[in-house]
Amino acid sequence: MLVSHLCPTNSLLAPRQQPAVRRLGPFKSSAAHSSERVLNAALMIGGDTVMISDTVPGSGIGRDSNIRVVLDYDDVDEMIRAFGAMAEGGEVTMELHQAFWGATFGVLADRFGIKWMFQGPAKPD
Repeated sequence: MLVSHLCPTNSLLAPRQQPAVRRLGPFKSSAAHSSERVLNAALMIGGDTVMISDTVPGSGIGRDSNIRVVLDYDDVDEMIRAFGAMAEGGEVTMELHQAFWGATFGVLADRFGIKWMFQGPAKPD
């Protein structure tokens, strides 16, 4: 995945003394859900945590219907750098700009078709 462009030292972590990856096993609600599916996992990117999970079987998730991942930055320069790295080989659908709610905001699809929304503080004048 292109996450390595954001931070070359990405790692799984265990938030609040929990396992870094929790499987659906003991939580499964029906036999249709494999106990090996990931209920949630924490991925550390820089100083931030991204929570991820497997999809539900039959959900119809595909290249053009997947979710948008929102990355919320405290450092606008780091956001600009990450946006540029993630845009390589992908498609920028909304350039970084000052949004009406006061944030710097932009949207892109990376080279794998994953859609990302970037949000951070307003750029200093």
